[in-house]
Amino acid sequence: MSQPTFYYFNGRGKGEVVRLLLTFAGVSFKDVRVENIDDALRARLPFGQIPFFEDNEIELAQSGSIIRYVAQKYKIAGDNNVDIAHGDAIIESIWDVLTPYWQTKDNEEKFNKYKTETIPKFLTRWEELLLKNGGKQFVGKSLTSADIAVFHAIDHLNFLKVYQLETTKYPTLSALYTTVSEVPALKTYLAARATDSKF
Repeated sequence: MSQPTFYYFNGRGKGEVVRLLLTFAGVSFKDVRVENIDDALRARLPFGQIPFFEDNEIELAQSGSIIRYVAQKYKIAGDNNVDIAHGDAIIESIWDVLTPYWQTKDNEEKFNKYKTETIPKFLTRWEELLLKNGGKQFVGKSLTSADIAVFHAIDHLNFLKVYQLETTKYPTLSALYTTVSEVPALKTYLAARATDSKF
């Protein structure tokens, strides 16, 4: 296999972090966007679902496992075990922000609580964690997978038209968002990214 292949729907959802990480790491990969999981693909999926990643070493399912594998393989997870662990916790936290959108969007009361309580709670925690590490990145002294994942969470909230980051309220987080978006490889990817994503 000449290059890694990543299978997911034509959506951001559970797949976009992987795409961003591979792009950030400078990895050329096949971005296979499927409409439906056909029998041939399903037969290769450990749990019958995507996302699914393969390279010369592994065939791997589950978004969290793929994120960790890619981040560690391409050395963008952190410089030591402590940083990697802290970064991984931050990555996991983005789903506590994004998943409730789908769980609450059809219930006005729950959706309002999600927007006014859940999202600000995690943005505040992320702001605090950034400041605790000096304000430039979440762990270590350079950008890691944790920074890319939080960028995705903020970007996705904006894409879903749920929340737009308040720069005055979260200045450190806003600065990180800008820094990540200006990484040359990511800037090129984001500018060319499909706008017809379904989710």
